Amino acid sequence: MFEILAKFFKFSGRENGNKFKLSIVIGLVEALASAMKIPAIMYILIGLINKEAMGKYIGGSIAIMVIAIVIDIICKRFSTVLQTEGGYNASAFMRIKIAEHLRYLPMGYFNSNSIGEISSVTTNTMEMLGDVAARVVMLTTQGILETAMIVLMILIFDRRIGLISAAGVVIFFMINSIMQKSGKSASEKKVLCDTELISQIMEYIQGISEVKSYNLLGKQAKRLNAANEACAEINTKMELLFVPYHFLQVAVTKITGAVIVICSAAFLHQVLPSGELEYGAIP
Repeated sequence: MFEILAKFFKFSGRENGNKFKLSIVIGLVEALASAMKIPAIMYILIGLINKEAMGKYIGGSIAIMVIAIVIDIICKRFSTVLQTEGGYNASAFMRIKIAEHLRYLPMGYFNSNSIGEISSVTTNTMEMLGDVAARVVMLTTQGILETAMIVLMILIFDRRIGLISAAGVVIFFMINSIMQKSGKSASEKKVLCDTELISQIMEYIQGISEVKSYNLLGKQAKRLNAANEACAEINTKMELLFVPYHFLQVAVTKITGAVIVICSAAFLHQVLPSGELEYGAIP
């Protein structure tokens, strides 16, 4: 996974890569702002524990939440703009680069190589990289950094709980690695199906006059429909292939959270073994 992320940043180029990196930094600030609801709740709990008038605590909690929401909105705005610009510019510049390279190729190249493959790369592949891949890579990278930051904070707070969190993260990444290896062959077949579909579409459109003149509609449409059905089949296969792995990842996340809660309660019981869990008694 990390190799894929490195390849994407290399593909994006220096200028767009800097936009993505800045977007990640802003995303981390956005994540911290989203986490401010925890201190807001804690502030109210402090008032309850101290048994004081709740007016100032409620007002302070609301102020924390308002500031966090404003920061979250501003960060999300700039982060989204940077990701959009970086993704579309990277794919657009790559299309221009491919077109400039194709200008100097001999005509024999186009006779010996599939035009559908070239069209598929410059349309489908570039569209996926500029639109979907950019968003996925940014969310993945930002999620990795946020997870690392959370695990580090938990380790500082309690080493035992931090190790449990780290173990859950490691298992999650192991499942993700197995999923990527399992989907590699299906991904290659999808690229081939997309290439074949583009080739059939171009052949059908370019030869539409001959198809009508010689009544070849059934023959040509059959090949086009077959390519379309093959793409639909491989896309369905890929989705079904990833479902069990997604289920395992969600299960690992939920189980890790449950284990953390149980262990936290057990560790607290060790500190207060005689039922001294009262307001103001927690050290």
